[in-house]
Amino acid sequence: QPPSIHDFLLQTALFKRLTGSMCNAITGQKDGQATLEMLERANLFIVPLDEQRRWYRYHHLFADLLRQRLHQTQPDRIPSLHLRASEWFEQNGFIDEAIDQALLAGDSPRAAGLIAREANGVWKRGEDSKLRGWLDSLPLELVYKNSQFCVYLAWSLLADGELDEAEKALQAAERTFESYSDSAVEMAARERNQSPDTYRRTLRGRIATTRAFAAFYSGEFPELFQYSSSALEILPEEELSWRSTAAHFLGDAYFFQGDMVQAYQYRAEAVEASRATGNSYVNMIANLKLALILRHHGQLRQAMELCEKQMAIATDNGMAQTVVAGWLLAIWGDVLAEINDLAGARLKEQKSAERLQLEGDLAMIGSSYLNLIRIFFSCGDLAHVREAEYIAYARLLIAHEQLDEAAALLARLLGPAQSYG
Repeated sequence: QPPSIHDFLLQTALFKRLTGSMCNAITGQKDGQATLEMLERANLFIVPLDEQRRWYRYHHLFADLLRQRLHQTQPDRIPSLHLRASEWFEQNGFIDEAIDQALLAGDSPRAAGLIAREANGVWKRGEDSKLRGWLDSLPLELVYKNSQFCVYLAWSLLADGELDEAEKALQAAERTFESYSDSAVEMAARERNQSPDTYRRTLRGRIATTRAFAAFYSGEFPELFQYSSSALEILPEEELSWRSTAAHFLGDAYFFQGDMVQAYQYRAEAVEASRATGNSYVNMIANLKLALILRHHGQLRQAMELCEKQMAIATDNGMAQTVVAGWLLAIWGDVLAEINDLAGARLKEQKSAERLQLEGDLAMIGSSYLNLIRIFFSCGDLAHVREAEYIAYARLLIAHEQLDEAAALLARLLGPAQSYG
């Protein structure tokens, strides 16, 4: 092939998929689509990704060879190629790929700006691992200069049980928020089509909600009540996902106090707020919290019907194999055990255990194990009660009341002296 084709191949080999205008932006040429079609006709290890021949990719081994050659012969060009691709992806609405390419280019400020635009939507969709991956790819000092980033990082760290690091991120969020000048607040608010007052309330409310999450993990229930109540007072009405989260934390506070009436009220409020968001993930969590209240009220039929409905929604939305589905199945199995359907409870327990092998929110996994312990207890399965309780104590940071209940169930089978508590 002529040198122009060699150069085209090397410059475009970095990317998982290619289209004509993208190639033009990367190479500075004007015949990207024609070149891609010519390469296909010449059988040069290129594969069309759609019937219209808009998108292509190189054969993986060929792409590896080209990238190796590029690193050997023109390593200084690589960052600029990634940056051009990032700009093209942004202009064409592929923000996730624009972020990835900015990170590969080593342009952290550009990546941070793109992440700031996408972070709230990603969080609302329950894509915590994606957001955490982006934040982990940025320099920590850059993350700590953005209060929103600090909140999301703290949330992810709490979900992983890293309480000390989460506290550092929360302190950075509060410190940075207090240092924002009026002009900085006005600029950030304008980017989000908010008033400065709404922006401040939004950020303060999110910090308070995350503080409530931290209090839940550490078993500080007065603080759980304080921060969740404060968040609901501060958060703007349109912050439905965060209001739903704050409401179910307040429901948790009342639940742990034994006030099931108030717990039900706030968990029902969380369901309504999450339903309005259209976010299946947040709505499922709110509904499962409500199912736990129904179970404790002895409204077992209603709890089971709610679990059935949520599993249908999870299946329709591609969440049937996730950790949240594992939690759902654990609650469902616990309800079946209560009505003495031990075979059905066992089946749900087995499916739940499969999903809980995945990574996820440790509070969710901890709650699941508590429900599994109840199932094992109802079935008289001593060995599995001990195993599940050991996992809860050794690996999970779940509420002390939950651990106490697990220990009490084991004590009823073994006698108190042999429990793990």
